[in-house]
Amino acid sequence: MNAEIKSLIATELTAIINELIRDPDFYFKIRDIRIQHKVSTVIAQAVNNLVITIETNNRPLLLGQFIYFKPGGMRGFHIDYLTARIEEALKNEIENSHTSLAIHFDIKPSKKMPSLNYVYRSIDFEAALNLGLLAGNSLLAKKMKKYDLNYFILAGHEISGPTYGMIVSIEKICKKFEIKKCLDLFSGTGTLTKVALGNNAIFSDCVDTYIEIIRNTLKDHEGKYQIFKSNAFAFKPQGKYDLLILDPFYDFSLDVAQNLLPKYKEITTFVVFNLGLRVQKYWISQIKKSIYKISKQVTYENVGENVIGIIKFDK
Repeated sequence: MNAEIKSLIATELTAIINELIRDPDFYFKIRDIRIQHKVSTVIAQAVNNLVITIETNNRPLLLGQFIYFKPGGMRGFHIDYLTARIEEALKNEIENSHTSLAIHFDIKPSKKMPSLNYVYRSIDFEAALNLGLLAGNSLLAKKMKKYDLNYFILAGHEISGPTYGMIVSIEKICKKFEIKKCLDLFSGTGTLTKVALGNNAIFSDCVDTYIEIIRNTLKDHEGKYQIFKSNAFAFKPQGKYDLLILDPFYDFSLDVAQNLLPKYKEITTFVVFNLGLRVQKYWISQIKKSIYKISKQVTYENVGENVIGIIKFDK
């Protein structure tokens, strides 16, 4: 393989990865690009294996292997996308070759940069602006400023939460009904609890496996919340709730509807549930079917990119 082809691959791959991943703490370096010749035992002919070695401090993020990914989940793998883009870039070379080309990625841990074992992490408001992930005049930015909110959940190249749709929906229900006690089950940064408390809710239980940022977000509401470091599915309810806030990662949404919602039917009045992205029509339809089995009193709103469900449980 000549230097020109190697340079083409390196340039294309760097552009693709930078397109996919905007996290400023993510590190990668292309260490080697080589061809390995072999005879395939499957097709009984010569095959060129293009092996690309990449060093990184976050292998799951590079490959798109989200930590809780499981078969049937709504998120896929970056690796297929990377392969397809490299194949497209090498289209002419592949067509002129007398052998097949198979692309393989050899992903190694970084020795220079601290390992990042997470895919989702928090960033502050200014970082989101600087990375171009958020427009200062956007609807979400305006809501964040209104409630003096400073943290986002970052997933690779985009803001995962909070969503504008969930903020608006919680505002509406807290203004329309008397909400004394909330349960924020996938609390994340604590943003949605702060919105509820800022709209007449009296108290909130916040549940998440990472709790440090929740305290910082809610520092002006001492005495109005309690934090539980727990997996949402394992959490033991602390009495009854007027409002259940459900803003899980989208991989969890169907599981939440099937296995978590029924647990709260007898002890909760209202639920605000972020089902997921509007474009994921099949998954949204499956989640709606599961919700309908639990409650017929449900309305759905398409707000921004998300489908938000407002559920009422009869007592």
